[in-house]
Amino acid sequence: MLTIGGVKDTKRLKADLLSIYLFENSKTHDLDPIPDPKTKKKVESNIKNFHFKGKSGELLVLEGTDDIKRILLVGMGKKIDLSADKVRGVLDQAIKKANRLKVESLVSVIPAADKYLVNALEGALLSSYQFGGFFQKEDTDRRYTLKRLDFVTTAKNFYKIVNETQALFSAVNRSKDLVNTPSNIVTPSYLELEARDIAGKNKKVQLTVLDEKDAEQLKMYSFLAVGRGSAEPSKMIILNYSGNPKSKQLYGVIGKGITFDSGGISIKPGHGMRMMKADMAGSAAALGVFRAVSNLGLKINLVTIVAAAENMPGSRAYKPGDVITASNGKTIEITNTDAEGRMVLADALVYAQKLGATKLVDIATLTGACITALGNVRTALMSNSEEWAEAYLDSSRHTGEKTWQLPMDDEFDELLKSDICDMINANENKKAGTIVGGKFLEKFIEKNTEWIHLDIAGTAYLDAPSGYLHKNATAVTVRTIVNLLRNEAKGKKDS
Repeated sequence: MLTIGGVKDTKRLKADLLSIYLFENSKTHDLDPIPDPKTKKKVESNIKNFHFKGKSGELLVLEGTDDIKRILLVGMGKKIDLSADKVRGVLDQAIKKANRLKVESLVSVIPAADKYLVNALEGALLSSYQFGGFFQKEDTDRRYTLKRLDFVTTAKNFYKIVNETQALFSAVNRSKDLVNTPSNIVTPSYLELEARDIAGKNKKVQLTVLDEKDAEQLKMYSFLAVGRGSAEPSKMIILNYSGNPKSKQLYGVIGKGITFDSGGISIKPGHGMRMMKADMAGSAAALGVFRAVSNLGLKINLVTIVAAAENMPGSRAYKPGDVITASNGKTIEITNTDAEGRMVLADALVYAQKLGATKLVDIATLTGACITALGNVRTALMSNSEEWAEAYLDSSRHTGEKTWQLPMDDEFDELLKSDICDMINANENKKAGTIVGGKFLEKFIEKNTEWIHLDIAGTAYLDAPSGYLHKNATAVTVRTIVNLLRNEAKGKKDS
């Protein structure tokens, strides 16, 4: 990860690049971080000569001094439009430019002073992530060169904020790695190893892994049905973190862990199927949340459950028309074996509540309908609790991970009716597909449990960059859920 430090000023500092952020029609004092008066005047002259206006997205690289070799001016746009997301974005631009210039060290002013320190850190760390890949030979042109970033700051708690943010992003980046890694490596057993790695580093963490025999004893037939066609054994992975033993409140984060989704008997089209390695993005996010919460030592109690399986066709695979009984006794008529995520999550949700969790969040790449409705821009949220949903939405606004709440009216239950048992697993008329997925999961939530369902089908993996979000895995929801749980630990809401 990028090494981050802080300096009070740029005097006597040596660096490859200094980045300064200018609003439209900025005054000359915004160039004060340039230590040499002659260089500062030269930069002022070049701003006029090159017609740099400070507009959003505008970049200008200029000659620096003997100590600071080059100066990067980044346009911030209009000051009235300043926001946390804007700060994340301009830091992303600066880091990208530094890597394109092949520099190793960057000194950066914090846009709009220390108020936006955390957002500047987030932008830098989001931009500096790079997946290692599986190349036979190292491609030096591809590799990022930036190794150190120093912020010009007088914040007294700077290093505390840096350490906490880096602990969070260590978990975020690991979640991205899991999603970006191919499914012949990331199997249910691999996710078990990941959980063991987390558990082995913290005495407050306990790990339980239910194999297929254990799950059968617990009558988790909904979960077990999905993996029957695969040679890879399914795993129900449970991590418990006791950060506040005095509290009776137990939070639950549940992740869909379909390490590869062929669609099963209802097989998917071949086009795009290679990206079904990302169908375990919900479990990667859940593990990321747990890693961050335990690393940060939040004073909460948390159970994370990963329902891990491969959905493959085979002689033992579950079939359309089958009736499956979940661990809470509810019966499910299978209309589509490609609606498998809700099947594994159903038993995981039931189990989390048996363990005592009363505030739940589940994360899943659940429906293609979510991509149709919200594209790659927003995660869909469904909930049985307006208060719990609003707490999450507050956090999502704080982190910039955009979310949209969908309705859960009782009338949608009609779309799950079966002629022969309690419910179908997917409505074949495709009406309200994302909401129907949420309504299905709601059938496994008890009355006193507050629950949020997050459909990340469109936001978990990007086939093209979007703002400061890079191509491929995004680890979406990790930062928001950690922020939500941090607020719960402190008993406050984001403003």
